[in-house]
Amino acid sequence: MFFHFWILSKYAFSWRRFFDTTTLLTVGGVTIGVAVLVVAMSSFSGFETTLKRAIIEISGDVQVFKRGGKIEDPALITKQLEPYKKDVEEMMFFLSQESLVAKNGKISAVLLQGIQKEKVQKVLNFKSRIVEGEANWSFRESESGEPIAPAFLGKDLMKKMNIKVGDNFKIVLPQANKSRVAELRPISRTFYATAALDLGKYDYNSRFIFTDLPVVQRLLNTKSISGIRYKLDDSQKAEKWATAAQQTIGWNFAAIDWRQTNTNYLSAIEYEKTVMFFVVLIIIIAACFNVATTLFVTVLKRYRDISLLKTLGARPRDIVIIFCLHGLFLGLLGLCAGFVIGLGLCFGFEGLQKIYPILPSDIYKLSFVATEIRLSDLAMISGATLFLCFLATLIPAIRGSVLAPVEGLKYE
Repeated sequence: MFFHFWILSKYAFSWRRFFDTTTLLTVGGVTIGVAVLVVAMSSFSGFETTLKRAIIEISGDVQVFKRGGKIEDPALITKQLEPYKKDVEEMMFFLSQESLVAKNGKISAVLLQGIQKEKVQKVLNFKSRIVEGEANWSFRESESGEPIAPAFLGKDLMKKMNIKVGDNFKIVLPQANKSRVAELRPISRTFYATAALDLGKYDYNSRFIFTDLPVVQRLLNTKSISGIRYKLDDSQKAEKWATAAQQTIGWNFAAIDWRQTNTNYLSAIEYEKTVMFFVVLIIIIAACFNVATTLFVTVLKRYRDISLLKTLGARPRDIVIIFCLHGLFLGLLGLCAGFVIGLGLCFGFEGLQKIYPILPSDIYKLSFVATEIRLSDLAMISGATLFLCFLATLIPAIRGSVLAPVEGLKYE
């Protein structure tokens, strides 16, 4: 094997003989293919991770709720799930209510959600989502002396309703009239916007309003809750933990992990990522045809050299190995250059998003996607590229190995 590398090094490190125009174009084709593949895979991986983080930091790792109603006795549920406490970092009660927000003649359907302010940071990583304002849970007085509760709104909802941090607005909730069951008697409550939230997903940013749990309970005149969010020490345990919890609490209740809430969406992303890999791989396949062409030209140019090697005792297998190493060396050059360019484009893509919003959040559901470089993706790209380059070298390598020594030396 040392002999093969020695022969290749004598040729490869000769600039005029190795780095001609054909070779540079061949390496350039592989470089472009690898760079595009790195950007595509990193973008999909980043999109998937960003979406997962947004889901987990809104729904928690696992949600437990009652089917067709509210949980009247949360302590009973938490006691039943006590055996699984070792995997739980924190849990939090919440109460949700579909309602309307009104401001300056505008109204919009929203989801008002009461949460436990003392636990929300550990369960939902709340403070990191604040883009304007502060995590202020204190009440303030109106001009008439009535207390006004704080509220945290999604940033797109604030933009749509023209609500600024510190502004007052009204929440209108439907309530059944006890004397006339068929009638609804709406109730309203004034809140003030204490902060704007970027919840990582357009659907959340345009609908969610958070406030303290007791505030919503007083509004609805209830002590019950909609459900319990659990934050686990490892989000990958969520599916197994939810399955065990479901068996314990019975089928009157539901334990749903973060994957179940967006199964179709997450599956679609994984499928699209696989399809994108094979689509972009076509660029590398096309570049590998250039590798084969370059080696065919090399075989034609090196009749004399091949004949001399065979005269000196080189076997056909040695010729095949030398040409295969030559093709793999071209692929490796393109692979390394493609990685450098691809990684640079990934970092540039992230920086560009901070200056100019590339993704329409109402279409792609996310306003910012951080690219994620996964070693598994890079390994898959490397393996596919070098394997294709190896296949591209076989035919010209075999062609060179079957040359008769006399063919290259008869005119010398």
